[in-house]
Amino acid sequence: MVGYCKQGRLSDAIKVMDNMEYNGMEPNEITYGVMIDAYCKEKRCSEARNLIDDMLDNKFLPSSTLCCKVIDVLCEDGKVENACHLWKRMLDKNCLPR
Repeated sequence: MVGYCKQGRLSDAIKVMDNMEYNGMEPNEITYGVMIDAYCKEKRCSEARNLIDDMLDNKFLPSSTLCCKVIDVLCEDGKVENACHLWKRMLDKNCLPR
């Protein structure tokens, strides 16, 4: 997945992640981080936000850097309310920006 993301082949990385989940392999914080970063680079804020939510729901705490990246992309896309909701959720999890 990392290789696909570095090459800008996000659709292939998505297929790998889907295939992993289909075969019973749960994503971990590294998998989530790689995919969220790739979504942010492609300005696909909704997908990045969905993965942050999945990550939190699965008891993984994203880095403050990763959260800030998603918040930035959401704001750039005009989704300030979603960005504020994510910010509040991260504060509730005691994940503060550095």
